[in-house]
Amino acid sequence: MAIVELRNVSKFYQMEKVTVKAVDDISFSIEQGSFCAISGPSGSGKSTLLNIIGLTDLPSSGTVLLNGIDIYNGIDLNKTHRIPLSIDSKLTDYRRNLLGFIFQTFNLIPVLNVYENIVIPLHLGDSPALNSMSKNEQEEWVDYLIETVGLTNWKKHRPSELSGGQRQRVAIARALVTKCPVILADEPTANLDSTNGDQILDLMQKLNKELKTTFIFSTHDQKIVSMANQVIKIKDGKIA
Repeated sequence: MAIVELRNVSKFYQMEKVTVKAVDDISFSIEQGSFCAISGPSGSGKSTLLNIIGLTDLPSSGTVLLNGIDIYNGIDLNKTHRIPLSIDSKLTDYRRNLLGFIFQTFNLIPVLNVYENIVIPLHLGDSPALNSMSKNEQEEWVDYLIETVGLTNWKKHRPSELSGGQRQRVAIARALVTKCPVILADEPTANLDSTNGDQILDLMQKLNKELKTTFIFSTHDQKIVSMANQVIKIKDGKIA
């Protein structure tokens, strides 16, 4: 089953009198449980593509399906240059329920400790994952994630007390806490040394196999490409 499908998706930017084609008529599907790399050089359009899948950037045309849902059904994208208010709340729900995000800059909240940074997505809006768990089950689930990413002894530490690799482990657990089916990772090892980067990749591959969570990377890291079971190569906004 395809968890993500793009059909003839394009993203154009108007720079004064020049039209820049960041993504140009791209179609592909990603199966549930995949460990997928969107690969290409800087400026190829891979980050734009990840943003479109993540519903943080509106395509100029085409169809985006997540978990079988036609996200922009009934919206004329040719006449819409930003996300319409009429579907903005729906996109927020889709992001919360279907997608987790891992950023290369970690994006942790400095004043919160490891546990608090991980649990916070459960308290943002109406979370099905939170609604399905009692308070004790919620605490057990977060503790399980903390143990899985190897941070039990740092549970009460704040980000400033952690290494870069440890911060990225917190970010991975935070992305998984809502039990969403898809995790999007934009160059997740870019700010890590090679040893920590390898450990983070091994951890994500382990979680992919154990939890059956789909991981989609935007990357030019050949280590990620070599580990992926699906590689989508992008060049000049097109599939190479």
